[in-house]
Amino acid sequence: QTSLTVHSRQQRRERTHARIKSSLLQLMSEKSFEDITVTELAQEAGINRKTFYKHYHDTMAVLDEIE
Repeated sequence: QTSLTVHSRQQRRERTHARIKSSLLQLMSEKSFEDITVTELAQEAGINRKTFYKHYHDTMAVLDEIE
């Protein structure tokens, strides 16, 4: 692997995390955290559930990273 490949993967990972976190904040402005599902969060972020689970264990893990 070249450092460029590793760098681009890291950038993609950071963009995905940013989209998930901003989507969670958006959903939290509309409803309570307890009512937000992984499916709904992934849909809001424009990713599939499998991608979500590659990055986070659950919605609480996303909230912990935001805080």
